[in-house]
Amino acid sequence: MKLQAGGTLANLQARLDVDGRDLRNPKLPNLDPATFRVSADAAGNKLNLVGELKQPKIQPVSIAATMPFDAGKILSTRSFDENTAGAGDSPLAAKLGEFFAAIRSCG
Repeated sequence: MKLQAGGTLANLQARLDVDGRDLRNPKLPNLDPATFRVSADAAGNKLNLVGELKQPKIQPVSIAATMPFDAGKILSTRSFDENTAGAGDSPLAAKLGEFFAAIRSCG
């Protein structure tokens, strides 16, 4: 995991990279290990997310999303606008659910 951040909450510049290698599921010992990578960038009151899960014998699972992300407003109001942030039943939440379910199945 690697995190880089700078600026103020009103002008946040941040990047988070998470990598996983040789991911295995003990319940599926014959399945080849998987790799996982996700990156999140926060800049200009937006959050961009890109991720991929790969396993040699299975088609890769990928996700790419952009959503509003005003860190200063979230901190000052102590709330997150679920209507614009991809929560609940939105397509973004559904894709994130599929993506993380695929990750859990690998270990």
